[in-house]
Amino acid sequence: MLWLIGGHIFYKQWWILPNFFGYSDLENTFSPINALFAALASAGAVYAIIIQAYNFSIQQFEINFFNLLNIHISNKDKVKYDIFEDRSVNHDIFFEFYELLKIIYTKANNPDYEHTMPKIRISIQDIIDDRLDMYRDDYGLINKDRHDIFKICHNIFNECTENILSPYFRNFYHLLKYIENSNAKIKNQFTGILRAQINNYEYALLYYDSLMNGDAKLLRKQSKIKSLLEKHCMFHNLDKRILFDNYSAGKYKKCAFEHRIDIYIDSFLNAPKIIIKSLNFIYHDIL
Repeated sequence: MLWLIGGHIFYKQWWILPNFFGYSDLENTFSPINALFAALASAGAVYAIIIQAYNFSIQQFEINFFNLLNIHISNKDKVKYDIFEDRSVNHDIFFEFYELLKIIYTKANNPDYEHTMPKIRISIQDIIDDRLDMYRDDYGLINKDRHDIFKICHNIFNECTENILSPYFRNFYHLLKYIENSNAKIKNQFTGILRAQINNYEYALLYYDSLMNGDAKLLRKQSKIKSLLEKHCMFHNLDKRILFDNYSAGKYKKCAFEHRIDIYIDSFLNAPKIIIKSLNFIYHDIL
């Protein structure tokens, strides 16, 4: 239909179009419309190629992501370390790591604290006592700010565990970075899949490790993984009740725990309360 109408316009000088074609050039009457359809066909082919290339990149990303995720899960299952005596075979190793860090921190702040059950291996207990005694004064206290004390405890923790969790954290960082650097428009879906593989005690260890490890190469205190954890709301499923440091290790931005839309809704709902408080303050100040 468009082809016929277009030919008629060009042939009959419809409206303001000059008479480009005479009877002898009737075969050329539909040439402009043919050229238009050829251009549209070419544009459609290019668009189809772009869409096909994008879909292929997404498929390739999904394949690589799940391969990396399987490697991460496999590495996690291979983490084995004897911290406590008389533990059952099916114990959660990440709970033991979490419990060890908590014991070291509690002992640093309370020199009289004695952990009896479950009993820590003697070699690990000796490392904890020797390293903490290096920082204690004559009264058995560590005269440093809370963050430095937690940093000391974290270093002792790494020494006790021989940095066995370092490969786990590095692999997790590269997995999260792979999601960040992808062209996928549904990154939240893949970060959600990654969050689903982490239990509460893994969350806690990741929470503290990211706060303790800065980026020395970039001469900044904040680690690169901390920025990614905040950006992708990786602690959305974290049970904050298991955090024991009272923010001595540091803090994350609110977006690390809540999706941005939840933050906006919360801010919107709390806006009237803030305005009322401000007006009350101004009113009482005037009086």
